[in-house]
Amino acid sequence: VGWLAGRLGALLSGVMLLAVYVRQVDFLYTRAETTAVEREAARAELESARDNLAIALEAADMGDWELDLATDTARRTLRHDQIFGYKTLQPTWGKDVFLEHVLSDDRAGVEAAFASALERGTLQLECRIRRASDSEVRWIAVRGKTSYDAAGRPTGMAGVVMDTTERKMVEERLR
Repeated sequence: VGWLAGRLGALLSGVMLLAVYVRQVDFLYTRAETTAVEREAARAELESARDNLAIALEAADMGDWELDLATDTARRTLRHDQIFGYKTLQPTWGKDVFLEHVLSDDRAGVEAAFASALERGTLQLECRIRRASDSEVRWIAVRGKTSYDAAGRPTGMAGVVMDTTERKMVEERLR
């Protein structure tokens, strides 16, 4: 009877330990499931915000861009490349390609604005470019923000570009 009672006690302890483990696993599974649902909701919200931004940029006739400073490559929208005179999204784009479009008279000011943006964190410039498709000179406005790593080094820039030629022409006529 003592032996049987000892075995039943051990069995009961094992069952209780198993119940605690099952409860812990159930808690962790529920927490993981909740986190996954929250993450999916955040992803859907981010996707909605991106769609709304795309609609707003399209309505404002602006192109957006993100420049990786380490690789000098940019992610852009088709509208961005259309402003520079391309019908399709170009396979590569960077600061050097951008500067090739800027008129030589404006290039020093543009380079100074980029250098200042790396220090101050904001890019604001207006310059003239020569479009690739028809070599027409156009005015553009570029606005952007610089992003930094944990050590405070600039890692990238993101912003918008807009063709402001019509506005400049109206201002000239008013003068």
